[in-house]
Amino acid sequence: KPALVVVPRSVLENWEDELARFAPGLQVLSLHGTQRHSRRAEIAGADVLLTTYDTLDRDYAEHYVDPEFGYVILDEAQKIKNAAVSTSQTVRKLNSANRLIITGTPIENDLDDIWTLFDFIMPGYLGDSAKELHERYDNDLEDLRRRIYPFILRRQIADVKTDMPKKEIADIYYDASAKQAAAYQQFKTQLKDDVEHKKRNYFESLLLLRQFCLHPALLGENFKFTSKYEQFKKLVAEKLAKGEKVVIFSQYREMLDIIAKELGVKYARVDGGVLNRKAEIDRFNNDPEVKIFLATTGACNSGVNLHYNCNNIILYDNWWNEAVDEQAIGRVYRVGQTKPVNVYRFITKDTVEVGMIAVQKRKQGIINAVLSVDSLAGKDLSGADFGLTEKDLQEIIQ
Repeated sequence: KPALVVVPRSVLENWEDELARFAPGLQVLSLHGTQRHSRRAEIAGADVLLTTYDTLDRDYAEHYVDPEFGYVILDEAQKIKNAAVSTSQTVRKLNSANRLIITGTPIENDLDDIWTLFDFIMPGYLGDSAKELHERYDNDLEDLRRRIYPFILRRQIADVKTDMPKKEIADIYYDASAKQAAAYQQFKTQLKDDVEHKKRNYFESLLLLRQFCLHPALLGENFKFTSKYEQFKKLVAEKLAKGEKVVIFSQYREMLDIIAKELGVKYARVDGGVLNRKAEIDRFNNDPEVKIFLATTGACNSGVNLHYNCNNIILYDNWWNEAVDEQAIGRVYRVGQTKPVNVYRFITKDTVEVGMIAVQKRKQGIINAVLSVDSLAGKDLSGADFGLTEKDLQEIIQ
């Protein structure tokens, strides 16, 4: 019985290369793209079938209902974290006694994520629904930890590669200009009034305040410059003057548009709208004149290697979950990196950015504790709501 490996499209070629390198004796068949239909006859002789989440979802009814697989392996398994989406439901129907998931972010938002992953591996083990999991474990995370840790093999770079260069994360706190600070406070007061009068909610207000900090132009505000962007440009200029390459992450494509337009240098870029990711990655890795790589965090936090000639990362803004930022950093800080890696985060004082960092660190501490092999006895797990609660949002915005 062949093993079925389901992966994001962005890492399909990586799997093909690594299987050829580490298991050359295995017959590997990739079922993706238009040629997959003509290769069905080869399945019987294959040891490993490779496909993508989207392809599996499209082809399930026609090709995956009857076969029994020796193993089903999901890479970047956070792709199925939403139990309601079609892909998540499809992988559950696959016929195999052995199931394995691989992910760097088993919990991205809340305990619903870990329930979905375990329900794929062992249906019902953590309850018949995420709601049941919450009822059982929200007030007893130690019991949850004991239930899941025998089935988790967690490996970090330091565990397997002791000679990695250092990784330095520099949080650069700075003051907004007087004009921007006044405009920010006025905008915040307006948003809080909107929340009070039910015109918008706290989460929407937080998003708008974050965008204001990144660059008011994202909201149509006519500022010629912002403190954050000026600090950012200075750092990029310093790196370019030294002939160094820089990877820049933002959640917002519009922010990358601003950066691309104003920097005025050659760059490569990967976001949700870029079709030929490999060509852009190759340009950055191989062309000495392409010093800048622009990427949206969501589209480029896995399956991308940028460490060959670069050791500088700027997180222009932070994801809700620290683990996702770490995945992005891992595009440069990975096995094969030979230089110390510099990670920079710009944080505007007296704004929601400060609160976001604090909540991010607290949430990650709770996630690490739940995934740990060590007992939680004596640990402070107050505020152990994994997602952004309304209380969190209120504290951040105040």
